[in-house]
Amino acid sequence: MAKIPGDTDVLFLGDHGVITAAPTVAQAFDDLYFVERAAQAQMPDSKVRYTAQYLVPQSMLLRVLKLTLR
Repeated sequence: MAKIPGDTDVLFLGDHGVITAAPTVAQAFDDLYFVERAAQAQMPDSKVRYTAQYLVPQSMLLRVLKLTLR
């Protein structure tokens, strides 16, 4: 996966988010910050609306909780 970005500093992962790569953590964070600000500027009034199809079933949540608390 480390080779995928090539010469680019920002990689957009469909339905997963953004990865930034830079010589320092500060530079990577700066890139990520400005990507986020650009996205906010392009979609100022839109809000993510979750519907039932995107919610995790309660049975799955309980299963993960049990495994986590072991």
